[in-house]
Amino acid sequence: MGKIILVFLLSCLSYQCVGCSCGAPQKSFFEGGEGEQSYCIAVYDTTIFKQITNFEPPIINRNAQLGYFKVIDTINSINTQIGNTIVVFGQDGHNCLETLNHWERGDTVVLGLLNLTEMRDTFEMSVCTRNFLTIENGLAEGLNIPEIKQKIVDIILPTDYVFLNQQIELFPNPTNDEVHVRSEELEIRSIQIFDIIGRQVAKENWKKKSDRPIDLSILQRGIYNLLIETDQGRIMRKVVKL
Repeated sequence: MGKIILVFLLSCLSYQCVGCSCGAPQKSFFEGGEGEQSYCIAVYDTTIFKQITNFEPPIINRNAQLGYFKVIDTINSINTQIGNTIVVFGQDGHNCLETLNHWERGDTVVLGLLNLTEMRDTFEMSVCTRNFLTIENGLAEGLNIPEIKQKIVDIILPTDYVFLNQQIELFPNPTNDEVHVRSEELEIRSIQIFDIIGRQVAKENWKKKSDRPIDLSILQRGIYNLLIETDQGRIMRKVVKL
C-alpha cells in the first residue's frame, strides 16, 4: 500500500495532478471506447518527455509525455500501417490523457487510441476510458489475440465500420496473382495498397459496385493492407500475397 501511495505522489509531483470529469473509470477494456478510436496491436518501445511548442491545434504545448510503439497489427486504424512506429501523447499534467508508464520495453499491447488531428502515426490516449490491454503469455483478460480482435469488432467498433466490413468481399485471400474486390451495396472510389512497413505500393481510382480484380502479381510475397474508400466511409482490409 505504501508503494502505491508513493508512486501516486511522485506522479503528482512530476505531472501536476489534474482532475478529469470523466466519471467512474471502466473496469474492462471491452466496455466501449470514446468516440471514433483507432485500435491496433503494438510493441512498446519507450516513453520520453519533450517540449512541444508548435503543435497545431495548440492543445499540448508543454513538456509532453510521448510513448513510442511499433505497430504489428491493425484492427480499424487508417492513420497507421503495420510496421510503422507511432507516437502516443500522454499525460502532461494539464490534460486528461493516460500516464504512459504501464509497460516495459518489448511488451505487446492492444491500444485504443484517439486520432490527433489528421497527422499520420500520431495519436493520444484518453484516461477517461480504459484504452489498453497488456498481452502476457499470449493472453489478456483470458483471451488470445485473435479472440481480442474479434471481440473489438463485435462489441467496440462503431456500427458503420462493421457495416462496411460486411459489405466488401475480398477474394481469393491468400492469393498468388490477383485479388477481387466486390461490393453490391457500396460505390468503391479508390483502393490504396500498402506494404507491411507502410509504404504505398499501388493505388487504383474507380467507381464501381461490382467485382473488379486487382493485379498483385508484381508484388513480393507478404502481407499487404488495402485502404478501401467508399461512398460511405473508409475501411482497411488485409490480403496475403503468396
